Amino acid sequence: MHKYNRLLRITAVIIFVGFFWITAVFLTVSFPVKNESLKQFLPDEVEVIVSLNTEQLIKTFLFDALYKTEFNSKDIKQLEKATQSKRGESNGIMYNGEVVFFYDIWRNIPIQGLLFNLSNHKAFQDFSPEGKNIIKASNGKQGMILTLKKDADEELIQYAQSFADRFSNKKGHGDLVQSEMMRLNYKGNKHTYIQDLELDIQFNNEKVSLNGVGKKNQGLNFSVEKYHMLKTPNRPFLEFQSGKLPDSIYKFFKLIFDEVNIDVPEVTSQQMMIYGSSIQNIDGSIAYLPKLDWILRFDTIVNIDDQLSTIDSSTYNMQVINKKVIEIGGIPYYYKQISDHEIFIGVTESPEIELRQTQILPFMKGNPSVVLEVEGKGIIAQIFNVMPQVKYTKLFMENISYFDIHTIDGKDDDLIIEGEVKLKDGKMMTVELVKFALMFM
Repeated sequence: MHKYNRLLRITAVIIFVGFFWITAVFLTVSFPVKNESLKQFLPDEVEVIVSLNTEQLIKTFLFDALYKTEFNSKDIKQLEKATQSKRGESNGIMYNGEVVFFYDIWRNIPIQGLLFNLSNHKAFQDFSPEGKNIIKASNGKQGMILTLKKDADEELIQYAQSFADRFSNKKGHGDLVQSEMMRLNYKGNKHTYIQDLELDIQFNNEKVSLNGVGKKNQGLNFSVEKYHMLKTPNRPFLEFQSGKLPDSIYKFFKLIFDEVNIDVPEVTSQQMMIYGSSIQNIDGSIAYLPKLDWILRFDTIVNIDDQLSTIDSSTYNMQVINKKVIEIGGIPYYYKQISDHEIFIGVTESPEIELRQTQILPFMKGNPSVVLEVEGKGIIAQIFNVMPQVKYTKLFMENISYFDIHTIDGKDDDLIIEGEVKLKDGKMMTVELVKFALMFM
């Protein structure tokens, strides 16, 4: 009987995937993909553009699902639920062509958007996206949806509307083809190591491969020098190396530094080992405290003891325990002066640090699931750990067996990005990503 049940499940999967495949082929024939790159409709200064060839991605997923793995009954029910939902109703959007996600910043305010070809202009005109401060636009053949923050002011809304109007009045001017499965274009800024990056992303069996080329930021230092570096720890970690802190992250730390009356100079580069985090209730407020070891390098001489001696004694959020430890929300952070321009701060009392001849180039490697290893005794920490966004993301990340994205110094002014994210043997990347998405439906 068990064999018959298994045979029925396998048969159901084959029938379902076969139907999905026939549907995809029908859509491809009925609405042929236009040989026109959607990126041409965006201004050159847009910060991030991600182009996705959905037709190629769907075909890869169907092949992986049919021949290289199998959906269980729970996965099939989730997929059926998703395809039968109102989201599947016709809205005039052509899903089997190129779809472009873009991210831009206007006066330090993020704007997100989607670009796509249309299969039915009238249906798209009648389509009403859910949510506040969402702007829709069309030029007849292509469509755009802009998403603003919920508390966007009138000035931001007017700017976004003019952005959409410019798109509506622009017609395509080429027969370019989005041949890559996924491509990322990153403009960069004066603080980033890499600028004008073009990164191709390919899905193959259990892994995602990244390959790209960008230009060096001529205002930054790329020479090989001696730096103090943390050695690889004997525990799960995610290692991160970069130059100056991004403005969005720096603002977070600056709020803390301002509160305790610390004036920190500009960070030129850093190395970070992340092990997890803790959620604490401090003075009635929720605090997210990372568990990490961190080497920071500055553009001027820094004396950490002098800096910490200026901490406002009226604050209870941070306390200097002695010349070695500060405490934030009950968690001890050890600190150490490594050199005139380098300091260490972290949860390891005696970190292994070595002086190494190296070149500071961005990379990230290790175990990304540690980011969601959240501890805490309060109800907030318990709620956080059972939230679907956290629980399901953690389940997906735990299937990652290899994670490495790094930068290589190329010829002349080039910087090369290479990377690989690999799942455990037998876990097809496209299938697992679809399963991951289904968990939220």
